[in-house]
Amino acid sequence: MKKLEYLIHEPSSSANACCILLHGLGANGHDMEAITRHLSMPDDIKMRFIMPHAPIRAVTINHGMPTNSWFDIKSIDYNDLSINFDEFNDSIHSILSLISQQIKNGISSNRIFLIGFSQGGVIALHASILSEKKLAGVGGLSTYIPLFPQAQQFASEVNKTIPIFLAHGHQDAIIPIDLAMVAKDMLQDAGYDVTWNEYRGAAHEVTDSELMDLQEWMIESLNNN
Repeated sequence: MKKLEYLIHEPSSSANACCILLHGLGANGHDMEAITRHLSMPDDIKMRFIMPHAPIRAVTINHGMPTNSWFDIKSIDYNDLSINFDEFNDSIHSILSLISQQIKNGISSNRIFLIGFSQGGVIALHASILSEKKLAGVGGLSTYIPLFPQAQQFASEVNKTIPIFLAHGHQDAIIPIDLAMVAKDMLQDAGYDVTWNEYRGAAHEVTDSELMDLQEWMIESLNNN
């Protein structure tokens, strides 16, 4: 398991909640910093933001060029599931370790969010399902859930009721919205609490409207704990 390097933004006073933001393929933690400026919390929620950098790996669909990636993707055929499972599992365990670290640092697990964009969303969704620590919620932005049937076999009981926020743009040409809707249906059919949001005119991106909805969902999730 690779130990992740990360950026951290602390609140003005001692943190009592945490949001781990996972970037997409070819990006890094810096690309998630802008999101933190849009997620304003009420005075009683002191949110720590952590933005890990995925390891640099050779990525097959990028002609083997090394780039920040949570796992190698060998094909853009989403029906193929042609991914590197060892790297996939390694990234999940790295994120679970980061969650454990935050708990040791005094943040209750049910006040920790995992939010991921694109490839980072794939990791966030799977990690939350497998986590033995009850989390505040998980967000998947412009993403999908390719290995849900496999993950479901090892799903944690404590997170069977975890709030899940899914958001997707209608014009996403990288990960078609149909894939996200399949993820929504699978999660709902399995009994998960899914909040679904779709945005007309939005491509493979995070929009201001999406972040407003995400912010509202995060606050509501913490208030319902």
